[in-house]
Formats: sequence, C-alpha cells, structure tokens
Amino acid sequence: MAESQLMCLDDHHINASINEKNPQFFYCESQRLALEELLESGATDFGRVTSKLGVKEFISSKEAREISRSCERYKEEHPPRGKAGGSQDSLTYWPEKSDVPIPDLDLGWTEHVAYRGITRATVYMHPPKNCDPFIKEVVRTAIQEARQVVAVVMDDFTDRNILEDLLEASYRRRVVVYIVLDQDNLDNFLEMCRTVELNQLKIRNLRVRSISGTGLYLTAGHLKGTLNQKFMIVDGEKAFSGSYR
Repeated sequence: MAESQLMCLDDHHINASINEKNPQFFYCESQRLALEELLESGATDFGRVTSKLGVKEFISSKEAREISRSCERYKEEHPPRGKAGGSQDSLTYWPEKSDVPIPDLDLGWTEHVAYRGITRATVYMHPPKNCDPFIKEVVRTAIQEARQVVAVVMDDFTDRNILEDLLEASYRRRVVVYIVLDQDNLDNFLEMCRTVELNQLKIRNLRVRSISGTGLYLTAGHLKGTLNQKFMIVDGEKAFSGSYR
C-alpha cells in the first residue's frame, strides 16, 4: 500500500477511477481509513472494524495483529532542557546521518563483461530428490568456490556455518563480501556474531548493512516495511534464490 500511495501521486493516477477488480488497482482510501481505525481504536477484531466502515476485509486476522504490533507511534520533539527557546540548535539535523552518503559497493564489484553462452537454471528441492545435494550444501559450495565477490541478501541470517564460510572467503581468499539484512532481525545476526571470534582484520573485506521496506505512514503512526527476500550472487555469474528449513 505504501508504494501504491506514491504511485497515486503521479499525474497519471490523479482521479483515476479504478476498482479492485482491475489489475491496475493500487490504492483505496477506505482501506487506509480502516487501518487508521484499527490502530487508533486498538481493536483486536479487524472484522468489526471493516464492518463498521462498510469495507470488505482485505487483510487476514494474522496480518491485522502484526500491523498492530509493529506500528511505531510518532514521538514528539521537545527542546533540550536548560536551553532558551531561541536556541539555534536543530532538532532534525543529524550530520552523521545526512551529510555523508553511504558508499555504494565501496569494496568493489566484478567487472562488467558481456556473457556469452547458455544460461542454465537448476531447481533444488528440500529434502533433496534424485540424489541431488542438500540446498545448504549447494550454497556453501558456491561460497567456498567464490573468487571475487559474494553478495547475500537475507531477511533473517542465523546460520553459523554459512557465516563462517563467508568469513573464511573474505579473510583467507580476500573475497569481497556484502551482506544486507532486514533491520528488525539484525539482533539475531549480531547474537550469532558474538559466538564467532571476530576482529578488524577478519572483517576488513566484509560489509554488513540492515534496511527496512518503504513502510506506510499513517496518522496513528508508521508501519515499518520489511525485507522479505533471500538471494545470493557469486562472482557476478551465479545467482541463488529461495529458502530451506
């Protein structure tokens, strides 16, 4: 819905009459009001909220509970105590966050070379079939064979074996490693890192960042977006996507 709101700001979407049966349906004001009512009233039964507003239920009860749980209420900004009201200190200016942009791939990336050959796609199942290797084995083998760069995007990273393979690649073989994680699950990754002996030398070729989705800004608060992806790129030639348990 957040992206839908942004798209509706485009000139081509203003006053466009599109109902929910149309594939181009992006945003519904009555649905936004239903979410506002859910968060403002603290209701536990979203069905009652939609019935009250005359809106069809558009999310499940599980999603409604998750929305209520994850909503971040806005914080009021107050001037620091002991300072006059005419202070020139800014309450919204943070140089360490706004003045220095995050470098893009500061450790480098593979050279762009036009690929010539046959593109192959292989599907692995879990549990494996037809004597195929386990998915985790496929992932670890790819990391151990990497020679230039490994980029990992994961919503929740808690596998110590894969982390150790990444550290081995970056430290021993000087393979550049980028890891992007979901912000809400970063603590799980840091907890795993505490069980591994790390130092500045071991992580010099490693970059870890956490991000969140666009989210949705409502009157009642901000609904944080989430990173719900799992994929890995190795040496700019191999891509892996999916999950296993």
